[in-house]
Amino acid sequence: MSAPSFNTTKAFPAAAAQRALAVAVNDRAIVYPLPRRGQVTIGRASGADLSIDHHSLSREHAVLHVDRELAIEDAGSTNGTAVHGRALKPGERCPLRVGDAISLGPIAMVVFAWEGDPVDEDSALWGATAFTARLDYECARAQLASSPLAVLSLRLPGAAPGELEAALVAAFGEGRPITASGDAGAAILVGADAEDTVTAELVERLLARGRSRSASRAAVEVGVARYPGDGRSPAALLAGARHLGAGLARHADAERPIVVAEPSMIRLHRLAERAATSTASVLLLGETGAGKEILAETIHRASPRRGQALLRLNCAALSEPLLESELFGHERGSFSGAVQAKPGLLEIADGGTVFLDEIGELPLPLQAKLLRVLEDGEVMRVGGLRSRRVDLRFIAATHRNLQEASQVGAFRSDLYYRLNGISLVIPPLRERRSEIAALAACFVDDLAQRHGRCPPRLSTDAVAALEAHPWPGNVRELRNVIQRALFVCGDGREIGRDHLGLDERVASLDGAPAPAPAPTAGDERARIAAALRRCAGNQSRAAKLLGVSRSTLIRRMLEYGLRDREWFAT
Repeated sequence: MSAPSFNTTKAFPAAAAQRALAVAVNDRAIVYPLPRRGQVTIGRASGADLSIDHHSLSREHAVLHVDRELAIEDAGSTNGTAVHGRALKPGERCPLRVGDAISLGPIAMVVFAWEGDPVDEDSALWGATAFTARLDYECARAQLASSPLAVLSLRLPGAAPGELEAALVAAFGEGRPITASGDAGAAILVGADAEDTVTAELVERLLARGRSRSASRAAVEVGVARYPGDGRSPAALLAGARHLGAGLARHADAERPIVVAEPSMIRLHRLAERAATSTASVLLLGETGAGKEILAETIHRASPRRGQALLRLNCAALSEPLLESELFGHERGSFSGAVQAKPGLLEIADGGTVFLDEIGELPLPLQAKLLRVLEDGEVMRVGGLRSRRVDLRFIAATHRNLQEASQVGAFRSDLYYRLNGISLVIPPLRERRSEIAALAACFVDDLAQRHGRCPPRLSTDAVAALEAHPWPGNVRELRNVIQRALFVCGDGREIGRDHLGLDERVASLDGAPAPAPAPTAGDERARIAAALRRCAGNQSRAAKLLGVSRSTLIRRMLEYGLRDREWFAT
């Protein structure tokens, strides 16, 4: 969402536009939306409504009186309060108009208004723009003063229009920022120190309302996102809270942002939550870069094994001998260089979860050994004489069609059925367009934090360009685009469309020749046989000719039945 534009030339009435203060702190303009009526205390104290941790401010420096008209009063501050350069006496109240400049010592403030989010005098809810602006201020405050901050997201399925909002206002009054989020949902801004109490109170009140309705018996969905662990911007915090409200807990040790907004993804994560509590193996299917590893981490953290190890292994990244030794371990003297016994990763991960990425690339001989682990819970080291028992939960992922591979002998059918206890298909990013903006905001926060920078905003044009892009590389491509944009925009405060470089990507895709049809198994078998004939059966030379490793060539020969010298007459 774009930031509200400044307007210092027109005095909007309270019922026509949202009024706010723009506060200059540490070279950053912080927007603080004003309530419809009441008082706003300004000072250094953490309990002040507008708290600014600056040594020049008094703990209670000034009071802003808000009604149809605005006025500011100096509260006996040490360094004084001034309006347009005129110093106020202690206790003096000075009327304000939109455009007036206020000085609290060295801190500068400007009263402004925007027309895009009008105030409804009959509603105690905040508009979306005002709520986001206030949340932006609170994020900056949390960074400056290390004060706690949390956002609650609530949803009451089947609620009548306005029912949830009315319950929230009745529970917490008009002073707390509350906004409607559509689809019987709302968001509330709270301090992190009060979130447990607030959540418990909300659940108790709203569940009671839900039970009293005859139209719906659905439970209240409550999610909490905390600054800075779950996000450092309004978009990231709101997305995190709404994801939690969708029903899947996110743990504090989560390493990467998770955004769930599309109905298909909400259903997928609810299935993942159920799968997490079971002991069945899980098979994750989807395009490369769609987020299979992140979903595997989510399942592990929601499972009873979350306190144990999560072993991540890419089956396509290691050669067959190294993969076997790493997975199963080896005994002393089992091969050249094995000077001492070494336990395998499966032994070390005993009691935890094993995530096998690109399981479709696992060599056939290792598939047989892995099947024994799945069926009997036993591991045999390379060169070993006795097996060792292990307790493991397996999650596998692939972009290949393992069922088709098992039908042609490229993947063991018994291993496929053993891994496919519960299968989850992750849709590509192009089918999850409502998540793109929030994902991009999360990546901006995460990458900027890693480089010690203040996260820039995404412009409206940049968000539109991101949502229109086809994303053949899925979430992984989106992260790379954001990383490039952060580098290109330098120390700028906004990422524009030109910083993304998406136009060049689309142009390169449009100008590229149409991809050749994928080779069939028969074509590949014939090509391998031709290379072997040309190299007189020398596998190393044939692999080099084909541009693959020798272990890959041998695996393909086994898959296509090219054993011994059968290739000679093929």
